[in-house]
Amino acid sequence: MMEKTFYNPKKNEWFQEFPASSAVRAGDLLFISGQVSTASDGSIIAPGDSRGQTAQAFESIQELLEEAGGSMNDVVDLISFHKDIRDLGEVAEVAAKFLPSDAPAWTAIGTQGTYAPEQLINIKAIAHLGDAEKICYNPDRLEFFRAYPMSAGCRKGDLLFISGCVGADAKGNVLSHGDHAAHAAHAFDGLRSVLDMAGGSLDDIVDLHSFHVDPRGMDLAAESVCNSKDIFGTTRNENAAPWTAIGTTGLAMPGLLGEYRVIADLGSGQRIASTPDTIWWRTLPVSGGSMKKGGSLIGVAGQVASDGDGVIVGTGDIAAQTSYDFDQIELILEGFGAGLADVVEIISFHKDPRDIPLVMDAASRRFEAGAGPAWTATGTTGLWQEGYLHEIHALAVV
Repeated sequence: MMEKTFYNPKKNEWFQEFPASSAVRAGDLLFISGQVSTASDGSIIAPGDSRGQTAQAFESIQELLEEAGGSMNDVVDLISFHKDIRDLGEVAEVAAKFLPSDAPAWTAIGTQGTYAPEQLINIKAIAHLGDAEKICYNPDRLEFFRAYPMSAGCRKGDLLFISGCVGADAKGNVLSHGDHAAHAAHAFDGLRSVLDMAGGSLDDIVDLHSFHVDPRGMDLAAESVCNSKDIFGTTRNENAAPWTAIGTTGLAMPGLLGEYRVIADLGSGQRIASTPDTIWWRTLPVSGGSMKKGGSLIGVAGQVASDGDGVIVGTGDIAAQTSYDFDQIELILEGFGAGLADVVEIISFHKDPRDIPLVMDAASRRFEAGAGPAWTATGTTGLWQEGYLHEIHALAVV
């Protein structure tokens, strides 16, 4: 098991009751929980002010990096969850004061809420504190990223993080309006352009998120991706990437239907997967979790409360569905000789954000307060099936 260091500053005292940590370091990687504009007692800082809350979130990220011996130059990946995605321009202006010119990959999506209704922004980060060169990629195909303090892709060491790609042209003009499958294809073209520049391919993906403004379009997008010979259509399940699909209140531009974000491992090993029989999508070219043989980062697909036949488990019961999800994560990790002790990051997506404390309470049977993974909790408008109350995604390091 990789040795881990947990960071729990006093300013995040309100968070310390949860089975999580503000940040976790494993090797050269630092995983930072979603930071919000909250004082140590849980009160909201800068209520109603997206700029002020963004500054607070980035100040917290910076302080955690410095405590771990790093700086903002080490950030390789950001995901920001916005109560109102129309604030992205203001958020980006504030972020530019904190981020270096070789900016990280950054995926921005809308959310219906997080820990408290007054919190407007929730920003999580991954940093690489090693000595490897940081390389950023901005292909002409994704020119629209250059308008923001973000890179289309950011690599350090063997890991490549790619910003959420969408169904738009180089200037950001939306293409194929209303066509979920076409938007997915356009997005994967964008992902491939970054992978090509970095010397990788779709076979190097070890973690994939997609965010959808209409969750009913998930199956159309998935069918297109899984059947396309240019994407996952020829991939065997035992070598497939995991996929977490989530509903969102909105994306960066009106008319976008989906956004696709990736972590790739460009190490020389083959991608290997773990997909137990209890996972209903095991017949698809999508895994429960994957890593590179000889690598250290494991991506685990968002786990949901349904059995191997897709039947809902623990209907209406938050604790039961949480327990089932973590049982599934543990089972997937066992396929790599790992376990829950190796989990360094969790993102949980909730149909009702008011359920977050209940999910955390159920998870306290798995992780200790102050010694758990970096955890980001946020709201979602919908998941693959109506009966899912939440979806839990994980990253592990071995």
